[in-house]
Amino acid sequence: MLELDGERWAVEVKLTASPRPIDFQRLERAADLIGATRRFLVSQTQQPSGDGRRASLNLPAFLAHLG
Repeated sequence: MLELDGERWAVEVKLTASPRPIDFQRLERAADLIGATRRFLVSQTQQPSGDGRRASLNLPAFLAHLG
């Protein structure tokens, strides 16, 4: 969890290059519990997907979101 610019971010890091849908479902449940407005599943994926509030992406792409 990160608190940035008044928002709560739920972030999970996985070693896999192929996160499964269940991985994101678990992140969503945890994010709901903490009231996160942004949700990111960081892995070694080469094909990021999502948007600025909810995404599955690799570390360089996630760091780009941090500014």
